[in-house]
Amino acid sequence: MKNRKNENLIELIRIKLHKYNVNAILMSITNDHLYEYVEDKDNYVKDVSGFTGDTAYVLIKNKKNYLIIDGIFIVQAKKEINKKLFEIVVIDSRYSLENFIFDVMNEKETLLIDSKKISAKKAIMYENVLAEKHIKIKFIDDVLKNIFKYKDNNIDIAKRELFILPKESQVKNSKQKLELIKNEIKKNQFKNYVYITSNIEEIAYITNLRLKPISNIDTKILFDSFLILSEKEVFIFIKDYIKKNILNILHQNNIMVLPYETFYKIIKNFKTNKKILLSNDGKKILNLLKKSNVLIDEKINNYFIVSKFIEKAYLVDSPIEKIKSIRTKNELGALKLCNIIDSVSVTKAIYKIKNIDYKNNIYTEYDIKQIVDAERTKSNKFLCNSFDTIVAYKGNSAICHYAPKKNKSKIISNDSILLIDSGGHYTIGTTDVTRTISLYKKNAPKKLKKHYTLVLKSLLGVMSQKFKEGTNANYIDILGRRILYNENLDFSHGLGHGIGYISNVHEGPNNFSRFNSNNNELVIGEVSSLEPGLYFENKYGIRIENDIVVAKDKNDFLKFENLTFCPFDISLIDINILENNEITQINEYHKLCYKLLSKYMNKEELKWLKQATNKI
Repeated sequence: MKNRKNENLIELIRIKLHKYNVNAILMSITNDHLYEYVEDKDNYVKDVSGFTGDTAYVLIKNKKNYLIIDGIFIVQAKKEINKKLFEIVVIDSRYSLENFIFDVMNEKETLLIDSKKISAKKAIMYENVLAEKHIKIKFIDDVLKNIFKYKDNNIDIAKRELFILPKESQVKNSKQKLELIKNEIKKNQFKNYVYITSNIEEIAYITNLRLKPISNIDTKILFDSFLILSEKEVFIFIKDYIKKNILNILHQNNIMVLPYETFYKIIKNFKTNKKILLSNDGKKILNLLKKSNVLIDEKINNYFIVSKFIEKAYLVDSPIEKIKSIRTKNELGALKLCNIIDSVSVTKAIYKIKNIDYKNNIYTEYDIKQIVDAERTKSNKFLCNSFDTIVAYKGNSAICHYAPKKNKSKIISNDSILLIDSGGHYTIGTTDVTRTISLYKKNAPKKLKKHYTLVLKSLLGVMSQKFKEGTNANYIDILGRRILYNENLDFSHGLGHGIGYISNVHEGPNNFSRFNSNNNELVIGEVSSLEPGLYFENKYGIRIENDIVVAKDKNDFLKFENLTFCPFDISLIDINILENNEITQINEYHKLCYKLLSKYMNKEELKWLKQATNKI
């Protein structure tokens, strides 16, 4: 039945391709703000293919369909996709999406892309690459809404309430943040400017606004919005609900709030002969745009927006991106407390999971997920999960982004390992931690212990590494793989990613990726995850993840400071392949875990924690 639905959708799309006089359509999992976590109404890839991962493309041609993914999703895609309907294609920096499109499309064909669902930079790059083969791209705004009319895309989802971060979380108010941004713009000698952004991480940073969670597992804390920043005032366009007292605070910071749909009306008016009705505020902003130097980052804004200003705009790197990635001293202090609170929750959950009798009780991955999620809610600083909790047993742990469903998850027993990847948004920070734990009654298999220990060695090696100021994070990725490379092993995802401050848990620009060609210099105060792993299809997967911050060392050297304090599973460690300094590092880490967590434990938990952090 499911496959029949997919087939019908594909046929519907092919009919539309003929109507638009094109040969293929490319769609991705994103929205108008190019955000990685989208609502179902924007996930056309899932509708057409059945793939539930959070990053993928679908290319539908007249006679063939492709699901295009990163290597981390290969196991998941094989399980979810009907191979009769879709060919699975893996892309990376060596074989990019534009390279693949170039290969599979014929000379002088035309590709259809929704202009609001692709960054301007990618759109222009695709055009340049495909031009060599005389392949044209037809960009149409909202074309996916028009094709998928059955999804009721024109009906707005119910408005959510926005709240302003408490003072303990803000550190800097909007006026202070705007001053930093304006100073950054001044460095490039721009005057009489307006900066336009649709990046919801940047807008949340400036306004200190967040979405009020509906439940602890909601995960949606950022709000869809646009922003226009001038030298004197700021205009934000929001669809969600703001209370009057918060509006007053925004106005005090020279931030004016307008309806979400007004933004697109303004930019359509900017470059059209057919005038669209605007309010007085809309006319004021339109006039400001016409009289100012428009600054816009083509990497973070969709093609539809940038194309309206392409002849007038200065294409610049965001003046906000790097600023928001660096934690202030006060933010870092709050974040350290946040991570201790989070580590307590994860450690208590692991204690419970380790002490369940799986022989006489039926527990599924989903049941374990409930235990993990429930522990975080006990903190009065907790807001909601930072992403959908991953609890993966046996072969499912080899699926990097697997999330168990209530009626579709494995039953747990005492004959494998369990991978738990989870995180939280708190009023004082955001976390992301992974632990792989043993549920074996006796010893785990020797080969599995070797793999676990190799992953742990990779983590320890990076955590203890010092490096010079100006070091590019790409080099750290290679450093983290050194141990695995020497065993002819590797993993397909990056070594780590930036973590936002009560924001996107995957927030740049900082990340550890050997394939990242961007300038990615490590800067004091940047917070990232560190998550090496190993995955063996249909057998098991191992990942260990800590949050870390770049800190000052001596002279012109930097180091990583650990933020996560949750014990490793010493029953999975093969001490024979550890160096003496690694044994010392593990013991010192566990000593600190016990010191920081012990006062939060009850008698039985404390007894277990003592054993879990024993010297090896």
